[in-house]
Amino acid sequence: MHANAVAAGYVPDKFCVFDRVGRTGALGYPHFNHTYDNSVDPTKPAALYYEDDGRGGKRLVGVQWLVYDRDQKLTTDDDRPTMFGTAFKGPKPGNFPGQPVHYALHLWLWKKNPRGLHETFNPAVACLPGTTRP
Repeated sequence: MHANAVAAGYVPDKFCVFDRVGRTGALGYPHFNHTYDNSVDPTKPAALYYEDDGRGGKRLVGVQWLVYDRDQKLTTDDDRPTMFGTAFKGPKPGNFPGQPVHYALHLWLWKKNPRGLHETFNPAVACLPGTTRP
């Protein structure tokens, strides 16, 4: 339930995030709990992703774990984490000012991703008009 996630410290972004470069889908509305940055605990993802439920609420569609790169170099990956037998993607540059170089693993448990369970963007998730960052 969305209210439970917020009560647990996940901060909602007011904007829906979509793939601006490849146009391969969306993430939905990210809710980050930075207490769980660097977590490889399956029960403590750094982000939850929600989409509009069509009734004015939000429905959970996926999660993400985020682990900072030890040496902060995009050219090395000797510290790449794995979970569920899958290697995290990266190292990736920060997505916003101040975010470190990192690895990420997405998991689409509540909204099937036709591109794959661990792909970053999900073409089955859509951002409604007027909900994306200008």
